Amino acid sequence: MQTDRGDKDWQIQNMANIYKESHSCVVLLGGVGGLGGVNETTQWINRSWTLQEALLPRSVYCIFEWTKGPGSLNGGCLRSLIDINGPYGVLSLGEMIAYSLSKTRFAPFLEPFSGDKYAETGPEELVTFLPMFANSREAPLSLTNALTKSYFLHMREDERENMGGKFEELESSIWRCAMMRTSVRDRDAVFSIMGLFGVQLDPAQYRTQREALIALLQKSMEIGRKATWLAASIKSPSLIPLLPTSKIQEIPSVQTSQNIIEARLLTENLVWYLSNAPNGVLDETGALTIVAPVSPVNVTEISETTEKYLGFHFAGKIEESKIFLSGSAGSYAVKLGKVALISSPAVARFVFMQDSLIMLLEPKGEKWRKVGMAAIPTEISEGWEERALVIIGNEDGHLYD
Repeated sequence: MQTDRGDKDWQIQNMANIYKESHSCVVLLGGVGGLGGVNETTQWINRSWTLQEALLPRSVYCIFEWTKGPGSLNGGCLRSLIDINGPYGVLSLGEMIAYSLSKTRFAPFLEPFSGDKYAETGPEELVTFLPMFANSREAPLSLTNALTKSYFLHMREDERENMGGKFEELESSIWRCAMMRTSVRDRDAVFSIMGLFGVQLDPAQYRTQREALIALLQKSMEIGRKATWLAASIKSPSLIPLLPTSKIQEIPSVQTSQNIIEARLLTENLVWYLSNAPNGVLDETGALTIVAPVSPVNVTEISETTEKYLGFHFAGKIEESKIFLSGSAGSYAVKLGKVALISSPAVARFVFMQDSLIMLLEPKGEKWRKVGMAAIPTEISEGWEERALVIIGNEDGHLYD
């Protein structure tokens, strides 16, 4: 056990660099106590510190208990070979997660596998990988999308500028992964991801998770990162990401003003990310100052479903659009950017017509308080006037419907 606090803080500050410089990383999904089988539940995907372990090394491999011998795995559009004749198997982390999200079949080799020639296989049998990644699809889906973009973490800043919104997609996935992971110390939920955003904080300087989180967001925007975290969840009344504050447990959870809920509920069904996100300045209280297109908003009709009619005032004109609204309408809307579909192969493609994301606000003194989120057709926001706003969250508010 480590007893030197200064040494431990140094390791926390430099852990991301160590992973980033490594060529390969081997993950024991069952922990140091055993390999763990594909039909056993592992808490690996729920732990905060394993996210940089998954994303920063150039190659990540999983070792797991496997008693079926050499053969072929088939799931979705993926095919892999297990060619080890022993009580364990090895697959890349990407393969492991892909098989956990699909119906996977295994066919044993009928003769020894050699070279790159496929051996004949016997009858297929169904193999369940899903329990290895806890009990939800949201966590492995977010991690899959982050893995497909993790090579951006090894690019120089000038190289990333030529990649358009794809780096924003990666950062959105990182935030959603972090929101479904927990640690023994609340602050570690922040320190475990800071290196993924190119930030190095001194753990000794921050007493609470919120202090550390605000510092991370401030530092990331100071070096040019966009505020993609504004859309990490459309259900949270908080302006900044809501991270789990509970101890390591089977199901990561967050504390709201009303009760404790599963963290995955904040990110479920989010198959998109915020592109062209704004930059801005975040102060020590968590208030964000941005310059963005704004418009007064008026509720013209409320239906009995989750769809509501909103009228947006601009130059005396009211436009109505039937849109999905998370939260309440407030009295003002600020355009945050564009809604873009994530490019993970695990997500079905479809046409997304509402392609601008707005945050709905109400006045709170000289500031504006977040009360809801919505996606609207881009043409509605054309011509909105840009202005400076200071936005705060509603930390005591209910989780949005």
